Amino acid sequence: MAGCDNRDDISARLEKASKCAKDEQYLLGANYLEGIDPARLQSAHHHCLGEASLFKQLLGQVAHHRAEEDGWTKQGDYSQGSHDFTVFYKVDAATDRISCRIETVCHADMLVPIISVLNESELYSTWIPHWKVPKLHVRKTEKLFQRGRSTQIINIETEVQWPLATRQLILKAVACDNIDGYKKGGASPNAQGNDGGRIIIRLESLDSGCKEIPIPPARNGICRMRCNGGIVIEKANAEMATSGKEATEQNHDLITVTLIFSIDPQLRVVPQSFLNFFFRVAIGSVWCMFLRVADEVKAEERPAHLRAIREKRDLYDWIKERTRAMLLIPPMASSKSSLVNQVK
Repeated sequence: MAGCDNRDDISARLEKASKCAKDEQYLLGANYLEGIDPARLQSAHHHCLGEASLFKQLLGQVAHHRAEEDGWTKQGDYSQGSHDFTVFYKVDAATDRISCRIETVCHADMLVPIISVLNESELYSTWIPHWKVPKLHVRKTEKLFQRGRSTQIINIETEVQWPLATRQLILKAVACDNIDGYKKGGASPNAQGNDGGRIIIRLESLDSGCKEIPIPPARNGICRMRCNGGIVIEKANAEMATSGKEATEQNHDLITVTLIFSIDPQLRVVPQSFLNFFFRVAIGSVWCMFLRVADEVKAEERPAHLRAIREKRDLYDWIKERTRAMLLIPPMASSKSSLVNQVK
């Protein structure tokens, strides 16, 4: 009987893990699969374990990469409307990889607008700033692939200062619902993510060998870059929730949005002038515009984004539902932005 019970338990865990994979709850699914004989696993389970490993790596990077630790330098504090954010950066002298981290605290009712600006990749070129000197202009953004709620592959092409070739980034974004925590039972899972309370988006550049779609070699005059990183959205901790413009007595309604990425610009030598412009001007300006556009979405001043919210109500319904679970509070009261808050 004990053997039968054990088989039933394993079957139940396999079924739960399959549902988690379908619902993009990769870390929770991987926890159900802990200790199960790999011979029992199906393709969905292997996919879940692979994604969970990558998301745990990302969470580890976010937890470890703090200001003035591991070579990080604080570039500065910035403001956009009612939002404050901080930029950190790092340059690896051995590889010339450029890394950046941005931390923003905002009210939870900004999550639908923020996700809409991130998710609607075809609209990037309508709001990302561009510069003439030095030249930096996103000339093309297109979605190449979409699966599920949020897994997508996008192509971004950016014109840069002569004599450098146009830069191309084929970027894969995968989301993980890490809002439901899980206990350590039986086998001991990796601690990263077991406390829950997060929406995680991981980013990786693609070249050849993509499983979802064939990717041809870069065209003449195009230099394809490499990048990895991600975005972690979670309830603001006590320190961040009581500082900055967003701080209120009801600071349990605040969330932290952390963007971290590392990029190889494909240059033999990265000029200091480029680094100064990238970190001191470009990064802050792009993130300011990102937050401004999110504010405009909330205020119903971005018709294209609002149309996308209407057309993808299932996605944005889910975001609001999961936000409530993340904050462990009753449904949020309506605000001035009727359309965004009608997604209930």
